[in-house]
Amino acid sequence: MQDHKEICKKVGFMGTRNRMLAGEDHFLYAKSNGYTEEYRRFFYSDIQSIDIFKTSWQTINGIILGILLFLVMVGIGIALWYLFEVSKNVDKTFNMTVLVLLAILFILFLTPFIVNIVKGPTAKAVIRTLSSEDAVVLTGRLRSSIKIIDKMRPYIESVQGDFDKKEMDKDKTKSDFLIRGKRGCMVFSHRTMPVRASCRPFATPCQGR
Repeated sequence: MQDHKEICKKVGFMGTRNRMLAGEDHFLYAKSNGYTEEYRRFFYSDIQSIDIFKTSWQTINGIILGILLFLVMVGIGIALWYLFEVSKNVDKTFNMTVLVLLAILFILFLTPFIVNIVKGPTAKAVIRTLSSEDAVVLTGRLRSSIKIIDKMRPYIESVQGDFDKKEMDKDKTKSDFLIRGKRGCMVFSHRTMPVRASCRPFATPCQGR
């Protein structure tokens, strides 16, 4: 892939990797699970839209980590109470060891909890072309995914033409903002609804190059 430039890379759970690369006339999406690698090409002239959907994984991760932090804090509280109230005249080595282990667990759970909040909402992207719509992973987060779209837009503009920034429509019911090219091709849409809630075509197909 020496003739491709990497736009973004996302390393997921269990070593899965998702990469978006830019070629001369297409984006190349590579998905690897450590054993096999799949490729998908998206030609600049065929792209109708790139949708970014806000997902609920940030909330789910936050709840899971929050519950774990709460349980660890309860354990620390019990360990402290037992250390200073129950076992005043008993060897405290075991209790101190348990307390240290609980403190380490607290730090291990607190770090991803804070990172999850700082990175912001999770997101999934869908690239729509004349013949298909494919879910892709850009960065997994909403804010950074929008930045990746800004990197991808010039490649599409090089084929479809410059986008008129004045032609920006806002759909208050869906929190979408659309930018259409000179040939009516929508290249970026930000949606807060789930992916499955938006499956119908909503952009004018691009004709030819």
